[in-house]
Amino acid sequence: MSEAINYSITGDFPDQVVASDVLEEQIRDSAIVAVLEGVNVSVGDNQASCIFETTPSGGDITILDGLVAAHTQALITQKHTEELLKKLVLPANYASDLDVSSTASGLVVTTTIAELQINDETTVTADPSETKYVLISLVYDEPQDLFEIMAFEKTTGEYADLPADHYLVQQNISEWYVVAGGDTLVEVT
Repeated sequence: MSEAINYSITGDFPDQVVASDVLEEQIRDSAIVAVLEGVNVSVGDNQASCIFETTPSGGDITILDGLVAAHTQALITQKHTEELLKKLVLPANYASDLDVSSTASGLVVTTTIAELQINDETTVTADPSETKYVLISLVYDEPQDLFEIMAFEKTTGEYADLPADHYLVQQNISEWYVVAGGDTLVEVT
C-alpha cells in the first residue's frame, strides 16, 4: 500500500520551489530504502508529496527531511543544466575552443581563443570607430533536436536574432567585447 510523505512548499523547502524530477533523483540516489513511486507537486495546495510503495522507516524520513532541506533553487538549476549539457553539441568551429561546464548558478563558458568565429563563419572584428559586443548563448535547435552554443554580434544596439526554429535556453552565458579596430575577444565582467 502506498504512503505519501507531505511537505509544505513554502514552509519546508528553503527557496519555496520544488522540481519533482530533481527531488525524485535526489531520493533515488540517496540511502532511502523504501521504494519511491514518485513526487507530486501541487502549487495551489502548497504541497509536495513523496509517494512510496511502502511505509518509509524513521531513518528514511530523516534522510528525506535532509533532502528537502537541501532542495534549493541553486541545486535545481545545476541539475537541469547538467541535463542540458548531456545533450549539448558544440558546433565544430567551437568544439576545441570553448569549455562548457555547470555550476550551481548555471552554465559557465570559458575560452582561450583570440578570435571567435560567429554563425556566418566571419571573424569577430570591431569597427574601427566603435567597440563590438558579442553574446554567447545556449540555444535549442528544434529541427536537429540538439542544444548549441551560439555567438551573436551586437548590431544597431541589439544582438542578432535567433535563426528560425531555434529557441533561447540561456542567453546570458557570457558577454564579450572587441575594442575598436581590434580582434581580441575580452570577457565582460
